[in-house]
Amino acid sequence: MTSIIQRVRSAFSVLFGMDDTAVVKANYGYDAAQTTPNNRRRWQYARDVGANTLNSPEVRRILRTRARYEARNNSYCDGMIQTLINYVIGTGASLQFQSDNPELNSTIEKAFVEWTKAVKLWDKIRAGRRTKLEDGEVFILKGRNPKLNNRIKNDVQLIESELCTSFGFDPSDPRQADGIKFDEYGNPVQYEFLNRYPNSSVPAITPFGTKTVPAENIIHWYRMDRPNQKRGVPEITPALELFSMLRSYTLAVIDSAQTAANIAGIAFTTNAPATKKVTPFVEFQPDRNTISFLPANWDFKQLHAEQPTTTYAEFKKEIINEIARCLNMPYNIAAANSSSYNYASGRLDHQGFYKFISVERQSIEQNILNDLFSWFLSAYLIQVGVPRGVDILDVPFRWVWSGFGFIDPLKEAKAITERLNNRTTSLQRECALIGTDWETIQDQQLEAEVRERDRRAELGLPEAEAESESGDVAAMRTYIEDTVEEMIEERV
Repeated sequence: MTSIIQRVRSAFSVLFGMDDTAVVKANYGYDAAQTTPNNRRRWQYARDVGANTLNSPEVRRILRTRARYEARNNSYCDGMIQTLINYVIGTGASLQFQSDNPELNSTIEKAFVEWTKAVKLWDKIRAGRRTKLEDGEVFILKGRNPKLNNRIKNDVQLIESELCTSFGFDPSDPRQADGIKFDEYGNPVQYEFLNRYPNSSVPAITPFGTKTVPAENIIHWYRMDRPNQKRGVPEITPALELFSMLRSYTLAVIDSAQTAANIAGIAFTTNAPATKKVTPFVEFQPDRNTISFLPANWDFKQLHAEQPTTTYAEFKKEIINEIARCLNMPYNIAAANSSSYNYASGRLDHQGFYKFISVERQSIEQNILNDLFSWFLSAYLIQVGVPRGVDILDVPFRWVWSGFGFIDPLKEAKAITERLNNRTTSLQRECALIGTDWETIQDQQLEAEVRERDRRAELGLPEAEAESESGDVAAMRTYIEDTVEEMIEERV
């Protein structure tokens, strides 16, 4: 190894006119670029390799199996994963089809909801999000299911990462990754999947081979951290060792405390009578509420529990906090413990987490929902059709996600009212933040106004006086009043 390094340095000095000393001095501007006896071991495994070489099939296999193991055996790991999925996906996103025809919008939205229920779409997306956390990636296969209880027979199926592989994979070929082939522009062309799990203990029914699927039928969902990265690694990879240490430390503390609780004490002597032989490590059980006497020259020492120590809770808190950072999750959510938080600190810690959720939801929309909805619309056109002159494939649409509960609902309501009054927001945006459809809210307000006016007219009461309003609140009030007038005129 030394001779190789010397030859490289010699070649470097010949090519660039620098000696070994100059090469070493080139790193003097950065402490982190120095290799010293103190830091040599910390970076001994650092390698300058590409993303696909770093995420080789064997590396992904090891990380995947360890991440799955921790998620199945570590309560904190499983809890953080489930919490993240619940926050990001929740009950799912609602479709808002935005054509100029309200009846068509309602029809398309209702048909899509029925289809998502038939294929159990949100259950599959939640399972896919968990798989992405533990495995680093998940594949979604688009196909047909004749037995699907819906007039649209499109169906989706999740495929785990170890099934996407190919025999004879050449890592030096830039047009292929493990199980994926690309064109000259880097677009996926086809995916190759095993017919069965490679390490399955169940006797094989199908032959151990592969099947090829066109890229247009596959959604490959993973987090790309480096340019040209083709496969994903578990998102909890940076925390795997900490998860394992936390689990081991917790069990060790519990075992130590239990041992001390089980063994009451030890009887010993340094000057036992020579006339009587005592068998060491013999156990005896003293009776309760009695005074026991030991033989002459014998003593008794009670064991004291050394665990857990006073720093046990603080140590676990710091480890959980460090683990949660790779998931952009605040400590109180990761630990399900907000006992040390007040309202301000809770709001502050949640800001970064909510931003992360927004990014995750945008990724789900771009990678999954938009693709699946366009695929659904194409099948809907063939199966059901739409009124002539309407090209539903070009109609814009958006997704509305479930909102989050407020820590202090009264303060939040006042803040929303103030933003609406000073025109720094809109009813559509505020409804989207809490996961409701602003058009539904608007319709409910219109219906309430009509019922109120009808009821007052029946009782012979004067119309209610309008409150002093400004901004979007006043504009919405004017719109409601005008619409109510039109609805009453139509009834007359």
